[in-house]
Amino acid sequence: MQDELKIKGKSNPKIKSLLDDEVLKLYQGKEDLSDPDIFENFVKSTEMLIRKDPRYTNYISELKSRGFNKDVLQSGIDNEKFPNTSIEMHHGPMFTLYDIVSIVIDHLLTEGQKVSTFGVAKLVLCEHELHRIQVVMGLAKTNHELCHDGKAFIHIKQSIGDVINFIKDFKFGLRREHLYTLQEYLNLCKKYDATDNDYLMINKVTKKINKYMN
Repeated sequence: MQDELKIKGKSNPKIKSLLDDEVLKLYQGKEDLSDPDIFENFVKSTEMLIRKDPRYTNYISELKSRGFNKDVLQSGIDNEKFPNTSIEMHHGPMFTLYDIVSIVIDHLLTEGQKVSTFGVAKLVLCEHELHRIQVVMGLAKTNHELCHDGKAFIHIKQSIGDVINFIKDFKFGLRREHLYTLQEYLNLCKKYDATDNDYLMINKVTKKINKYMN
């Protein structure tokens, strides 16, 4: 295999195949990722690294050990009563894992940094472990699919994760469509589950998010 590759450079090694003209760089800059298709492939590669990392599996196990092992949409479904039931972790409702990775990449690029799939994956895993990624822990497989298809609604109080501090630290990676999606979601939370306490909590989050839209 090594006879088929040529590695050159130290600060940003370039890997060239001797079998064709393809050249890969370890670190990618803003220009390298300006093509939407290349950016999408970079994000998806990083997503795959995150999901396969033992730290990701350990994070899910930690949440389950803390009692987040029940389905938030159907009461009575949990791993204690039904150990063979698949209880999964769902990113969001505010951001999918794809959104999170994209935001981190765009933030770093905006600050003039170069990125690698390994570096971004490490950062996103750290954000999970700091509980700053919003997730819903406890969706059974079928309900998880319903959420991805937009057929089930999860209220903000059913999720965990300090999304405000994630937004604050990676604000340069937020695109306008992210902000409008957040605003629409919080409006739905007010509409479909509006007790006084929930309203005050949602309103506080809304005000913090709105300042990044100006």
